[in-house]
Formats: sequence, C-alpha cells, structure tokens
Amino acid sequence: MSFSLLELYTELKNSLCEEYRSFAPSFEEFENIYPENSFLLLKQVVLKRTKSFSVTNNLCQQNCAHCNGHYLNGMDDRESIRTTDFSDYDSVLISGGGNSQGEVPIKEHLETLKLIPKRILLNIHPGYQPPENLKGLPNKTVISFDIPSCDDTVKFVYKQNRTAEDYRKLFLEYEKHFKTIPHLTIGLGNNTLSGEKSTIDFVSKHSSEGIVFIVFRPTKDTEMAEHNAPSMGHLHEILMYGKTKLKQPITLGCMRPSRLYRKNLDIIYWMHGVNKIVMPHRTLTTILKKHQVKISIFNNCCALNI
Repeated sequence: MSFSLLELYTELKNSLCEEYRSFAPSFEEFENIYPENSFLLLKQVVLKRTKSFSVTNNLCQQNCAHCNGHYLNGMDDRESIRTTDFSDYDSVLISGGGNSQGEVPIKEHLETLKLIPKRILLNIHPGYQPPENLKGLPNKTVISFDIPSCDDTVKFVYKQNRTAEDYRKLFLEYEKHFKTIPHLTIGLGNNTLSGEKSTIDFVSKHSSEGIVFIVFRPTKDTEMAEHNAPSMGHLHEILMYGKTKLKQPITLGCMRPSRLYRKNLDIIYWMHGVNKIVMPHRTLTTILKKHQVKISIFNNCCALNI
C-alpha cells in the first residue's frame, strides 16, 4: 500500500509547476494525512442539481471593486422562477446585486421565492442585512455568508462604511436562525494576510460548521481587473494556518482562478487534506482515478453538503 501511495504522491507532486513543488507536503506528511486507503477520497462538487437565480437580474447598485455585477450574468433572472421545471434540481442558489447598503433584496421577492417547490433546498447569499428580513422563507435554508478579512476590504472593495467586525457580529446573528456557512475570500484587498488569519481565528471559535475558502480572481471590466490573484505561497500559508486552527472542514469553493493556477492550487490543497473541492481541475481528477482513489460526486452547492 505504501508503495502505491508513494506512486500517487510522486505523480501529484511532479504534475505541479516546478516553482510550486515546495508547497506540497513531504511524503511523510502525506502519509499522515492519508494513512490508509479508506482515507483517500475526493469529494467532487459539480453543481448539476443546483439552479441559480438573481433576484435583481443583472443589476447591482453596490458594484464591488472585484465583481461589478459581472457574475450575475451567469444566473437566471427572478422571473424565470415562475416557469422553471425544478424536476432536475435538488437546490436553488438565491443571490443578486447589493443595494448601496450591501443588502441583496430578498425580502422584496419572498412571494416569488415561495413558488419554488418546498422540497428544494435554498442557499441564500444575503449580503449585509438582518436575518429577520429572511423570515418567511418556506424551504429549508442555508446561508452562505461572506466574512471580509479586514476593514480595508469592507471600505475599498465592498464600498461600505462599516468594519470587518460588523460583519462578524452579523454572522453570529445569522447563526442563531439558520445554518450559516462562512466564506473567506483569500487575497482580496490590502492587509489581507493578517486579516485572513484573524478571520480564521474568529471562525474557529464561533462556528460549528465548515468554512469555504474562495480565491480572488481578477475579472475584466472591474476596478481590480489588473490586480494579481494571491500567490501560491500566500494560499499555502493560509491553508497551513487554517489546518492548525480549525476543527471545521475546509472546502475549496467555486470562485478561484482557472487554468494552470487552478491546477496547482487544487493539487496542493488536496495533497494537504482538503478533500472537498468544487469543480476540481481535471489533472487532479485524472491522476486520482488512475490510482483508484475514491471520488464521490456532490451535485449541489458546496454549502449544502457541509
């Protein structure tokens, strides 16, 4: 078994770009992370049975510096809730653009949301608003809650006159009413490394659920289009810190850069024990299949599988 594990380890490490191989664990560390065949697992999230809707269609007043409403274009508009055949879906992602106060107007569209069959799980991205606004949702609801890493991110990226502590306090309020999954965007804004570690400290003490790591992705036609994604060293440092602090499982979420960046990131994180990854790079899945590593498929948003 150890020989086959060594072959798996060697192929994974060699598939990394040379400059990133130092971020892979040593073989001894890899053996400790995956000590037996039963531990070798990838939880592959593919989102086939989650339908996404924007309650504001493609409009966003908040226009965050890293997004500018760009990702709303990939979601269905709210009116299509009335005509969608939900027979092929288990869950729905409800999001939308924020208003000037950072609030996604869920409350204003509750009657439309009630048209979604009750068997469907709801994953809500509420932005910044009190949880009382979401009372009346008819379905089992999970909240995906973004916790900004520092005050600069709140001010210059989210464009809100608040502090990171305000978001942490609101997160705790949501936990009283809903299953609430914290999301941490790595590499977003200034002073981000220390702020990310502080956010991990907060989550480790105040959340019983898992945490989703997502990664800043420079996006065309946004204020941050020319900013760099965080370095692989930055991502490695945050992962190592998270592993020492968190008892909760870490999920690598859907938002992260693509191509070679994604390949290196996904392989490094899986080698260090992050075995739940949304849309993992095909190089990782190909190598794992070759070595007969078990791959479990999850067809809904990662927050719904925690």
